[in-house]
Amino acid sequence: MPTYTFKNQIITCIANICDEVLGVLTRRLARIEVNMYDYFHYKEKKYYFFCNKMIAKEFLYSTSFGELKKIVDNKLITTYVQEIIKVPKYEVVGYEALSRGPANSSLFSAKNLFDEAKNQDIKYEFEFLCIINALALMNSMKDDTFLTINMSPLLLLDKTILAVLYGVKRLKIELTENTPITYWPPFLFVISRLQNEGIDVWLDDVESGFFDFETVNTVKPKVAKLCMSIVKRACSDVLYFCILRKAIKEMQNIGVEIVAEGIETAFQAELMRTIGVNYMQGYFFSKPRDALSAF
Repeated sequence: MPTYTFKNQIITCIANICDEVLGVLTRRLARIEVNMYDYFHYKEKKYYFFCNKMIAKEFLYSTSFGELKKIVDNKLITTYVQEIIKVPKYEVVGYEALSRGPANSSLFSAKNLFDEAKNQDIKYEFEFLCIINALALMNSMKDDTFLTINMSPLLLLDKTILAVLYGVKRLKIELTENTPITYWPPFLFVISRLQNEGIDVWLDDVESGFFDFETVNTVKPKVAKLCMSIVKRACSDVLYFCILRKAIKEMQNIGVEIVAEGIETAFQAELMRTIGVNYMQGYFFSKPRDALSAF
């Protein structure tokens, strides 16, 4: 019992230090690292990694297994991009960055890739690596276009990721809808700071997952993206089309611009134009493609 208590005290101490130095990501790595060793055989130098990003990164590579480990070890995460179209001129004004595994891998799709990271309990660490990978595209893009990256809301509270994002020009952050947030004030504070730095925050897939129109009203993002299912329903249900048009008008009245995702036909594009969206995205305009061939 004393050993267990003492070990817990060590873990708590490192967690507190990591909170101050690097944030949530590094704290998670520190907890994993300490739990992998019996404390009495633990070498003191192992504690050093929490204040060294490269050592933390190397440790992350050793915690994943199988296909995901191979992908991370060999830097096989590929960034794809899909065009974001401005209405009404239908001009390309930006790109969404999308992470993929190797083409011949079972983890090629984003869903399989991130599901596996979640299964191995390195969801946020893996997401961090994908973000770093996507940011490398900024130097290849035209000066009049922007890049959006997907990010879990909880990463807004991590000092490591914020330090990386600050100062990046023409960057937009799309908060993903898969995390339930019951108390928004800490997130709103960070969002405000980011927007003061010129980094707009968007909400991805509104009316899907844990994001709805009430979330838009609470967060007041720069942009809200309507999920594909909304577009399809509005194009086949007259009553829902009228409801959606009213909702879009209300969001725009509080300063929120709208992206319609999943546009696959000319009919859908025209209907979304008449409903008043600001941007569109979907296979009708372009499919996601390897960023190396896009820029």
